[in-house]
Order: sequence, then C-alpha cells, then structure tokens
Amino acid sequence: MSAPGGQDGLAGVHVLRTLDDALALRAELMTCSRVVVVGDGVLGTEIAATARTMGLAVTLPGPQLAPLESQFGPLVAGKLAELHTDRGVELRLGAAVTGPVERNGRVTGVELATGEMLPAETRLRRQEVLDAFTS
Repeated sequence: MSAPGGQDGLAGVHVLRTLDDALALRAELMTCSRVVVVGDGVLGTEIAATARTMGLAVTLPGPQLAPLESQFGPLVAGKLAELHTDRGVELRLGAAVTGPVERNGRVTGVELATGEMLPAETRLRRQEVLDAFTS
C-alpha cells in the first residue's frame, strides 16, 4: 500500500505486495507517460512489458547484460532483450542503479553507476519486495 509521503520520505513511492498495492500502482501508471523499471529479472521484465502495452515510454536498466540472463543464459536472454527492444522498451543493461533522483521530495528519475540519469514519472525498483516510485 502506498504510504503517506512515500517510502524513504519521497512522495510517490509504492510497495507492491498486495492487490490494493497493484491497483494503486496501476492507477498511478495511467496518469504518467514515462516509467523506469529497475530490475532485469522476472518481475521487472513483466512490468516493463505491461507498462509498454499501456502506451508508456519504458526504460529497463539492470546489472545483467540481458534481461533474465542469470536465470536463462545468454541465448534466451538475448532473445528476450530483442523482443523487449522490438516492442519499444529502451534497455540500459550492464549498469547498476545507484539510486533515485529527486526534486522537492518527489522521485524524478534514476541514476546509474555510469552517472547517467534516466528521467521518469514513475519508477519501479526491485528490492526484497518490489517498490514503485512515482512522481
């Protein structure tokens, strides 16, 4: 459920654990145009694909060289990367995410270890559970 003021004191932060959390996230996604999904595993790639079908601009950063590479190996992961790219997901793989970028108490993007900043109106991040950061 979305906490007042957001997690870590940042507005627009959701924790995705329950159906209510998912509905709140969906409602937030319906009001924005750009999302960064942090996590190139099963949940991250599924959320990226779903957000893309909703018409959002989607960026998927992650530490692996291809989505799900550690689960499926380079051949299948490469095909999955190609599928996401063909469907309009912008991949920023091979670079760790160092944290959120915020302004006035709201998350506005994601910073990569390379120093690149990925702007976002919504940010999804995989932690022990999936946290969704929205602005």
